[in-house]
Amino acid sequence: NEQIDDDAFAELAWPQCRPRVAVLAGDQESFCLGWQTDGWRIVTPDELQAMGTSKLADLIADGIRGAADG
Repeated sequence: NEQIDDDAFAELAWPQCRPRVAVLAGDQESFCLGWQTDGWRIVTPDELQAMGTSKLADLIADGIRGAADG
């Protein structure tokens, strides 16, 4: 995608979710805006620590349901 630099990669990603969900860490966090512009919901390690991994699981489950709905 033109919005995301060729050097960008996610630690984890769920492209089947709607919105798509990705975990960006370290230097990859600098590519966050490009991912978001392309419609991804980005989660960082700081957010994971603050919200807990169960919230990430909820985001993924909601995203999978969203993809199934339409």
